[in-house]
Amino acid sequence: MASSNPLDADNFVGGYEPCDGPVSDGGQATYEGEVLVTTLDARMVAGILPPGLSLARRTDPTITTHPVILMAGVQGEPRLVKHGKPIDVYFAPYDELMLMIPFTVGSNSGMKWHNYTARMYLDNTEAIVLGDVIYAYAKEYAFFVRLFTKTCVMLAGRFFECDVKASAAPVDLAGRGDLPEGFAQIKEVF
Repeated sequence: MASSNPLDADNFVGGYEPCDGPVSDGGQATYEGEVLVTTLDARMVAGILPPGLSLARRTDPTITTHPVILMAGVQGEPRLVKHGKPIDVYFAPYDELMLMIPFTVGSNSGMKWHNYTARMYLDNTEAIVLGDVIYAYAKEYAFFVRLFTKTCVMLAGRFFECDVKASAAPVDLAGRGDLPEGFAQIKEVF
């Protein structure tokens, strides 16, 4: 029987290789924002995947949805990490909107899961260049405006607006306070 949590690994055939420790080379930042997990029709989600990538099979084939994650927030204190040591990059915190599809598999990766970032929009040119050149992300510039509980984003002449209504109290990842239901699965996906 499938779990009611859309990010529960037991809902999908396959697995992943957990990171064996802290990242030694890459990037890091603090994050303050919203993380929305929802499910959409799996055919629609599969339609935006690039060639060679597909959705992981469901353990219950009667379920026809797939989870997606929308993140809208501020990446603060951005740094590069080289040989385990953080290096300041000297640019300001930036707004970012990201659409990610967990539980995807590559045609040459067997049943190993990946997260596919379908879209990334942000308002910092330096972060766009770093993300595109070093990490091969396809980041795009967007203009963000925050109005109380609304986030408004201008994307290449199109306008995106979302109402943010918290379903749980803010989470302090340092471990102070109770974590909301499903947080362990979100953490595992990332």
